[in-house]
Amino acid sequence: ALGLFGAFVAGPRVMIEYLVNRSRPFIFTTAVPALLLYGIEAALDRLEAEPERRKRVCQLADRLRDRLKKGNLDTLNSCGPIVPVLLGESDLALKAAAGVQQKGHDVRAIRPPTVAPGTARLRISVHANHGEEQIDRLAEALVEVVEGAMS
Repeated sequence: ALGLFGAFVAGPRVMIEYLVNRSRPFIFTTAVPALLLYGIEAALDRLEAEPERRKRVCQLADRLRDRLKKGNLDTLNSCGPIVPVLLGESDLALKAAAGVQQKGHDVRAIRPPTVAPGTARLRISVHANHGEEQIDRLAEALVEVVEGAMS
């Protein structure tokens, strides 16, 4: 995923037919903005020209996961640049997100119906241009805020 706009599914015809017939709420007929194609092309060019960025973002996300796990936070055995922090109840996720935002970090609560009831979480997107110090400060803030929100 290049983080630009929407998504698509590629696969065997039988799978596509199944999705078309069973996933109507997720299928939109609005055309993709033409300018977006240039953004996708630029992202693919950058991906090819700077393959180390992919490695860096994964290293930073792993660093964040390691620090969160040491703080007894559940990252759902995730991998890749999206790091979830499972908190369970929506109120706790909202309270934790607000607390971390007050400390200067852009972290959002994800709640039902986006996720199953009882699995509310924070969702963190790590980027290759983050520094290790930023990751460490975020982890420290998350652990501190969640501990405070749970007590």
